[in-house]
Amino acid sequence: MYHSNTKLTFHSRKKMILDYKSGKPVSRIAKELGISRKCFYYWRARYDQFGELGLKNRSTRPKSSPNKTDSQLEQEILKA
Repeated sequence: MYHSNTKLTFHSRKKMILDYKSGKPVSRIAKELGISRKCFYYWRARYDQFGELGLKNRSTRPKSSPNKTDSQLEQEILKA
């Protein structure tokens, strides 16, 4: 599932990297995809670090919620 405002899918990111590896200039790739060069370099860095898996979407869910309401208080609220 992709965010409704995303310009890139996994397949377009993969094609972007393949175009880059074939020698296509970054500015041309970015212009064709309607993204910034900064965005391109972000995805290239993810690809360099994680390979193809780095081109997939990651969850934006937080790993922890330190300010989460205490579960006992939450249950009391739900009862009310």
